[in-house]
Amino acid sequence: MFTYNAALNRPVYESSTYRDRFGDYVGSLANDGNHETHISHDDKPTCFTTHHETNPWWAVDLTRALRIYSVDLTNRDHDGKLINKI
Repeated sequence: MFTYNAALNRPVYESSTYRDRFGDYVGSLANDGNHETHISHDDKPTCFTTHHETNPWWAVDLTRALRIYSVDLTNRDHDGKLINKI
């Protein structure tokens, strides 16, 4: 069976966008193909981060109906340390 990343570079929506001295941690950093889990690299954001909030969310628009066989999510702590990969 042929599989591919259907979410790669598709439109995204998020509950909030975290910003610091490195820049904006926008939702599109979550599906840009970069697997870096550290908050920043070379003074640039490398992953998506929300503000501290009770119910943060992120969504991707796949732009069409697809049969989904698996979803891979990676979560990390504030220091970029991998917490889990779902």
